[in-house]
Amino acid sequence: MTAAGRRRMLALSLLLLSRPSASSSTYYPSLIGIRDLLSSDPPVSRTGNLNEVLSGGEGEAEDATTLLFLPYLQPFSGGDGRPFTVIGTYEGLAASALAMEHLNTGNSSILKEVAGLNERCPIRFAADSFDTELSQKAGVDWMIRLIADGAGSGLFPAAVLGAASSRVSVATSIISGLSGVLQLSGISTSPQLDDKSQFSLFGRTIPNDDGTSIPLLAQMSAWGVRYLAVLHMDDAYGNGFANGIRLAAETIFTDIKIQTFDIPVGASDSTISDAVASLRRTQFTYFFGIIEQTHVERVMSEAYRQGIAGDGVHNWLFSDAFGSTVTGGESWEEGSPLAKSYSGTGILSAVGGVEGMEKYDLLGDALRSLRDSEADIEFLDGIMPSYPEGHTEVDHTIYTKGDQFLKSQGMLAPFLYDATISVGLAACDLYESTGGLAFTGAELFARVLNTTFEGTSGTIVLDPDTGTRDPTSALFIMTNFVPDPVNSTHVSFKGVNTDLFESGSWRTLEPYVFGDGTTDVPSDLPKLELVEDRISPALLGIMLALCALVILLSLASVAWTRYFRMRRVVRSSQPIFLSLISAGVALMALGIVPLSIEGSDVACMATPWLLFLGFTLTFSALFTKTYRINQIMKNAAKFKRLTLTATDVMKPMLALLLVNVVILVAFTAVSPLQSNTIVVDTDPFGRNIDTYYQCGSDKGPIFLGILAGLNIAVLLFAILQCWHARKISTELSESQYIFSAISIIIMASFLGIPVSIIARDNVNAFYFVASGLIVVVCLSILLLIYAPKVHVLRSKEDAKKRKSDVTSTNSTSSAADGMKIINLAAAQAELEEEVKELRKRMENEAKADTVKNRTSIRSSVGSGASSMHEDMDDLEQAQRAVSFCDDNEPLGRVTSSQEAESIVGDDISSG
Repeated sequence: MTAAGRRRMLALSLLLLSRPSASSSTYYPSLIGIRDLLSSDPPVSRTGNLNEVLSGGEGEAEDATTLLFLPYLQPFSGGDGRPFTVIGTYEGLAASALAMEHLNTGNSSILKEVAGLNERCPIRFAADSFDTELSQKAGVDWMIRLIADGAGSGLFPAAVLGAASSRVSVATSIISGLSGVLQLSGISTSPQLDDKSQFSLFGRTIPNDDGTSIPLLAQMSAWGVRYLAVLHMDDAYGNGFANGIRLAAETIFTDIKIQTFDIPVGASDSTISDAVASLRRTQFTYFFGIIEQTHVERVMSEAYRQGIAGDGVHNWLFSDAFGSTVTGGESWEEGSPLAKSYSGTGILSAVGGVEGMEKYDLLGDALRSLRDSEADIEFLDGIMPSYPEGHTEVDHTIYTKGDQFLKSQGMLAPFLYDATISVGLAACDLYESTGGLAFTGAELFARVLNTTFEGTSGTIVLDPDTGTRDPTSALFIMTNFVPDPVNSTHVSFKGVNTDLFESGSWRTLEPYVFGDGTTDVPSDLPKLELVEDRISPALLGIMLALCALVILLSLASVAWTRYFRMRRVVRSSQPIFLSLISAGVALMALGIVPLSIEGSDVACMATPWLLFLGFTLTFSALFTKTYRINQIMKNAAKFKRLTLTATDVMKPMLALLLVNVVILVAFTAVSPLQSNTIVVDTDPFGRNIDTYYQCGSDKGPIFLGILAGLNIAVLLFAILQCWHARKISTELSESQYIFSAISIIIMASFLGIPVSIIARDNVNAFYFVASGLIVVVCLSILLLIYAPKVHVLRSKEDAKKRKSDVTSTNSTSSAADGMKIINLAAAQAELEEEVKELRKRMENEAKADTVKNRTSIRSSVGSGASSMHEDMDDLEQAQRAVSFCDDNEPLGRVTSSQEAESIVGDDISSG
């Protein structure tokens, strides 16, 4: 377009009238009226950053108008010849032009701050628009041309409204800053633009990404999300936003872990695939995409292919760069990858307001009313961007004549309306305070930073150090994309505003529907695959079966003892102690049961109670029993009769049990064993994936050491008593078998205890060794105490039967053999009388108190010694043919030692 053509387009925004014209039926009366006033190129001169425009026909006096040129630098296309409507660029232009109309005419229908402004301030405002095509190059080219010659209009821009993309704003604001031109954006959010050393005259009516990061992470925190992966464009906007999220997580939301991944602006399919694969490897289930519309479809298709989208588990949110990708009227086949992937997604965006906000609604009503005026639509079409020769033209009417234009405000409209008003109020305030119509871009920017008012997007407050809007004065909205069936085969999506962020906190408007179709917040981590090291069921069954076997054998031993209690072999072994030994063994075996229960504090403490009490009961009964025999035999060897009842010798055993109970009670009260979960391995998120239970306490080793020392002392005392009783008849003492049992226990413990300590971290090995050691201890005691007695009893029964058979045979022998049949009953009675006589004589000897008496007894007995020996010889001969015992059981050979043991045996049995 020629310079004359550009000037004719400029004439549409040159308004010399200070009040609405006769064209008051439209929303742009002053801007439309200028077209009739300018029929030739007016002379233009620059005054600071303002323009003086002369008007007047031939022969008429020239009037001068002070004009503030405010070009609109936004993406109207993507460089492909098609209108770009995602962020509401067209609606933003209509809103900016409406703001200029209100400034020019003092129209306060939306903002009271502009009321009467046209009467107080002679500055008028003009607009033109330029297409950045989402390209840094196109944006920089237009900025250079605007500063050089007003892009053909001859007007110098006092300020530029733009750009949209942060990477374009980064490039253009360097040029504008160096040229002394204010640049004010309504949507560029990169924190990089806060650097005033590079972007000295850049400001924005939207918070930066650091400010946007706070609402994002606040929503994640409200949902209980602690892990978030961010996929962003590798440009100023994407990098700045990602850095802002990381910074907010490090300083404010410290419990949220962030991982970021970037893709180039012109990313290939393979690059996108690699980036999505990186997201998948994080194992996160929440992703935030800072990606442009041109990449969305490829990213989501690849995410679906790799299983991190559209599965009801993974959840995607996007920044406002996502635009209207999903809600732009397109539909997808139901059940298709993209239909599944988009379902339940959402977009976080800074918004100019929500329905119900007065000024926001007034702006929306005004924009919708423009659709009813052909003159207004024609005006807007007239200020749409034009392109240099050779460039692909964009037919903007494809959109402006369509049903969607001005149907809603879009993203940009409130921010750019407020940006335009901010510049206008600042310029007029500068005029009123200085009285001059010449000011620089720096002076205008300083006044803009101090301008605060209630705009359509909320309270406008800019940070004086950065030029960025205070995030606490802005609104953020969470828009949820939910399926909206088109027909039986296709589905589209509608945006539902679910949450509003204002004054530092989120307010729920509608329930958010996630990808799984529910409003329940999904987990932020993949399903936990926990590997718990537990006792093998087979091993558990075997050990509990052995435990039951030992208990049954203990009960059987008690029953056997009870049944045969009158037999000499049982009576001489002291039945009460045999029963106590069996009870102690059963208690120790029961210790396997709590050892088999995992994760229970009660079971942990029950194990030492059962084991130590059972061990103490068993071995204190053993040494008490043996000690009683040793004391009686020691006195019998001195020809002294000593009667020790079971009650007498049980006192030490009871004392030991009491000491154990006291220690165990203190153990339980002070520092009881508790079940602790030991972590073997964790997943990347610190969750336990391999654990086992282990009993322990702070002071447990001390108490266990005391108990172990006490019971080892009991064991050693039992060994000592066994040594002293090693020469006593088996019927009276089982010393050799007790010693064998103790030897087995020591050897098993020597191997088992170290192995169980070494294998403590291996659940099955520890349980096998510990339970096996208990079983070995129990069985060795039971079998070596009872098996010999059962064998002796059976042997006597067999011998008795054989003797009965021999006697029967001899009794029926023929008298012709010449052998004399012995009258067994008479012989037995005779031998009993002789034994009683010998016992009486031995008792008399034992009662001698002095050496003299013992000497006289020896003398009196010596005279009949030969007679006594002859009697003993006769008894030995009779013993070969006749059995002699209390219960018709064989006594064995009668010697002086055996006779003493027989006497002791009767004492023990009757004691």
